[in-house]
Amino acid sequence: MSLETPLELVPPGSFDVLGTSITPGRAGSPFDDRAVDRVTRLFERGCHESIGVDGGVGPDQFGRLSLAGTNWIVSGSSLFAADDPSAWLAQCQRDFAR
Repeated sequence: MSLETPLELVPPGSFDVLGTSITPGRAGSPFDDRAVDRVTRLFERGCHESIGVDGGVGPDQFGRLSLAGTNWIVSGSSLFAADDPSAWLAQCQRDFAR
């Protein structure tokens, strides 16, 4: 679901939800903080197996997304641009586990 999709249009049910934090098709765009609130609102509904976020996600967002209720993330540009991908992953795993 894109940032512009009203959450009321996401039907309740036992299925995974993937939200985007950028405009789809714009790889490398910065993370839009509205995604954190959207995850929180979906999580509070309590009716989805897991909630993921894709788009602009990097180490600065992992902790906040985890606390909001995200179970998984998709991160491409941030990981591939990292000077040390192993250190990047280790930091994200620590922050996501909070």
